[in-house]
Amino acid sequence: SIPLGYFGGLGAASKNGILFKGASFLDAMTQINTLVMDKTGTVTKGVFKIKNVIVSKRSLSEVEMMQYLMAMEEQSTHPIAKAILEYKAEGEDFKAQDVSEIAGKGLKGVVNGKTVLVGNKALMTANNIGVPSETETIVESIVLVAIDNKFAGYVVIADELKEDAKETITALHKVGINNIMMLSGDKDSITQQVAKELNIEKAKGG
Repeated sequence: SIPLGYFGGLGAASKNGILFKGASFLDAMTQINTLVMDKTGTVTKGVFKIKNVIVSKRSLSEVEMMQYLMAMEEQSTHPIAKAILEYKAEGEDFKAQDVSEIAGKGLKGVVNGKTVLVGNKALMTANNIGVPSETETIVESIVLVAIDNKFAGYVVIADELKEDAKETITALHKVGINNIMMLSGDKDSITQQVAKELNIEKAKGG
């Protein structure tokens, strides 16, 4: 009956989209007490939406800044880029040229003959562009924009938790997986906030 039990277990797992290489791995699963997971798309929906658009440059309207930003983000495959491209901007579509990705920081390119930087604070700092202190206190993801070496504004992007995320973490605790850690490439402040909401003991962002 034991081989039949393994056979039933492997079958039940595959019905739920989980593939085991063999019975020994079912045994190994019972010994697990530690789980390390990602955040975006794992406990969150990975569907980003624009929450706020803040324009700092007085000579620029919200729509104009978004036209520059959207021209740049058209070159990116990041989930946040998709959210930005959902913005409905009246008027012409701007086109970006010479766009290059700066690893872990953002994008640099030329739009309408102007140098445009789009990304995080590290990108702005590397290019000696001052960023308003208010951006430090924003927990959600923010995309900073600079046009011709002057800070232009930023967009706040929010992600949502999956409906079953909290109960899944609770269920994992119940089966003896007590050491749960979440690692994310996202900002540490967001990662810590999500971990707190889900009762995940250890989390590290950035």
